[in-house]
Amino acid sequence: MSEDELEEFGINTDENAGKFNTEILDENFDFEAAVNDLDIAKMDKEEKDEFLQVIE
Repeated sequence: MSEDELEEFGINTDENAGKFNTEILDENFDFEAAVNDLDIAKMDKEEKDEFLQVIE
């Protein structure tokens, strides 16, 4: 996918956006399960910082 296509999905493609997980582009990726498995309390500092950056 091009950067323009990714941005249409709301994906930040700036160089400061961090690593991009290409798994989410797979048509079989289960977004609902991924959200259900999300537990901020179990994240380490780096994961939490990256998560909060995505939210912003």
